[in-house]
Amino acid sequence: HKPDAFLLLVGTMSDLRSNHKAIKTMHEQKKCFISKSQAKLYAKRAHCTAYIETSALTGHNAKECFDLAAKLSVMQPKDLYGD
Repeated sequence: HKPDAFLLLVGTMSDLRSNHKAIKTMHEQKKCFISKSQAKLYAKRAHCTAYIETSALTGHNAKECFDLAAKLSVMQPKDLYGD
């Protein structure tokens, strides 16, 4: 347990928000996708250091996600919060 660890919240399958079949299926199940702003708000409330949305299908933000995770893994709290 590392209480000062940086947390990265990753929203996956972001391409489904614009997929008509997925939207229809969610609607039939009386569910809905959360918006990017809702996810960002959740990340803030959960004290996450960062939030990024990705799609393995389209490759959207895949590299950026790994780059961000790598960057956060070597950062020290002072790098983000100061002394």
